[in-house]
Parts: sequence; C-alpha cells; structure tokens
Amino acid sequence: MKKLALLAAVLFASVTFAYAQYTYCSIDYPAGFGTRLKGIYDNSQMIGSYVDQYGNEHALLVQNGKFIPLAPNTILGTEYSVGYKSNDRGDVVGWVCDDIACHGFLLSKGVLTILDYPGASDTYAASINEFGTIVGYWDLYDAQGDLLYEQGFTYKKGNFTELTYPAQEIRSP
Repeated sequence: MKKLALLAAVLFASVTFAYAQYTYCSIDYPAGFGTRLKGIYDNSQMIGSYVDQYGNEHALLVQNGKFIPLAPNTILGTEYSVGYKSNDRGDVVGWVCDDIACHGFLLSKGVLTILDYPGASDTYAASINEFGTIVGYWDLYDAQGDLLYEQGFTYKKGNFTELTYPAQEIRSP
C-alpha cells in the first residue's frame, strides 16, 4: 500500500511540474477594445476580429506579432465582420453583416469576394482548404424573423453546392 501511495505522489508531482511550464500571454489589438481569435495556423497566422473604439467588430489577421485589419478600406472595415479560418496559402474566409443580412467572404491575394448563397437570408463561410474549397452554411428567415431553414454548402470557383444529410428533405430557398 505504501508503494501505491508513493507512486501516486510521484505521478502527481510530475504532472504538477509539467503543468507549471506553460506560459500565457494576452493578445490585444492596440487600437481596439477586445480581440477575439478563431484559429491559429502552422504559418504563424491567427485569424479573428477586434472591436474598435465605437464598439464595431472587424476581421483581423495576427501574423508574427503584427496586427493586420483585413481589407479595412472595404465593407470588412465599415461593417461587422469576422475572419473565421484561413489556409496555408493565406486565403481567409469569414462573414460580414450589414443592416440587411450577413454575407460570407473570401479574401484571397488582396481581392475580396462576397459570398451569398442564392435565395438565402444569410451566408456564413466557415472554413477553406488548400484547394480553395470553402464550406459554410446559409439560413432562411420568414418575414417575422423566424428561422425557417439552415443548410450547409461548399463553394468552389464561383459555384455553390448544397450539402444535405442523406435522410434530410431538400428544401431550397
């Protein structure tokens, strides 16, 4: 019994020392009032958003310790926007919301492409792979603002494809 207690004490002590080796740091956009990161990638990039002095949220890239607002002279810098994921090529996807709807976006090599699933109320781009295929979801609301439908999609080279679980009824907007 003494050996078991000694083994437990040694294991507990080694776990405690291993845990104590972590270092935490705060990541705060210098001109903002809140930084929210959604992902970290092998190429030293972090994607997310920051809140500006007026309480508006904007898409943000953090790379090598530098804070880079994404396309600040576009709708991403004037409306609510969130960078959500990127790939190793530096393409970033997310969404931007104006007074009417939310729209997915792709920012690739400085070119901003707005993604709106045909007939949807809102479109959200959630991830992108190395081949440039984007996945996300769209939703449809009625005139009273009640959610009627939500569905996944892929987007590649200008074309949307609806993703439907095999047993699910397909309804298009």
